[in-house]
Amino acid sequence: MRRVIRQLSEGAPFYYLPDIDPGNSGSYEFVPFFGIPAATVTAASRLAKLADALVIPCVTRETGLGRYTATLYPPVAGVPGESPQADAALLNRWLENEVRKTPEQYFWIHRRFKTRPAGEASPYEKGRQAA
Repeated sequence: MRRVIRQLSEGAPFYYLPDIDPGNSGSYEFVPFFGIPAATVTAASRLAKLADALVIPCVTRETGLGRYTATLYPPVAGVPGESPQADAALLNRWLENEVRKTPEQYFWIHRRFKTRPAGEASPYEKGRQAA
């Protein structure tokens, strides 16, 4: 990670996908994603703060027959901000707005809500409590 931080500090880009469920890694906070608490990695905020870097969202959409477009957006204002948890919530809200544009394009199969807060039921297994 030191190399990543150094390169970010020097202006090099770093492509990072923070909207995955990290499992029980302990490197996440529960913040809302479409109103459901989601285990969300806070590294984007931490890396941006350590490297004094901008967080520039990139969204890839399939355009048909195995073709894709990638769109880079302006830096997310306020990230890094008051805390990694607040930044994760802000980034999730930003992503929600993009997903709403083409919800069929989001990779829902990766089980974004697999890791649950203690005692909360899994949305994937009806009637079963999370471990």
